[in-house]
Amino acid sequence: MTQSPRDPTLGFLTAPMILHGRGGWNTDVPDWMRGALPVARRAYLQAGSNPALACELDATIYLMTASLEQPLGSEWTRIYLYVAFRAMRELGRVEIPDDEPWMREAEQPLSRYEQDMLNHLRGQIRAAQVRHAKKAHISRRASTHAAPPPDDPVSPEAHND
Repeated sequence: MTQSPRDPTLGFLTAPMILHGRGGWNTDVPDWMRGALPVARRAYLQAGSNPALACELDATIYLMTASLEQPLGSEWTRIYLYVAFRAMRELGRVEIPDDEPWMREAEQPLSRYEQDMLNHLRGQIRAAQVRHAKKAHISRRASTHAAPPPDDPVSPEAHND
């Protein structure tokens, strides 16, 4: 049985990558993260997680690009460390010795307030993914195979929000 184009699972797996701000950070996202995103999203859905929230790797990518644009406050730094560590550990990408002090900090659960902040961000990322996917679908229907202008800073796979 094939999936319909309106299948929410397919939409979740193929959603665009959402980046922070207008910095054009899509070239700064490591290739391994780009390649791991569909894997992380599939694992997220298979674990029965809430599809109204973006996966942890989506949040990691967003926060990484936010940190490139400006320093993060202490709460967002803590959240970024926590979510990046969890996403990287899930993907087998943590290669730092367990005796590093920041590793112990990264493994500590978030406070209720920090978890609420993270969940709110993940909801905003997911809403942006849906919004940009709808725009792309409408654009494709309006003009078949139109190439983006040569000076367009946003790649078709990454959207700044």
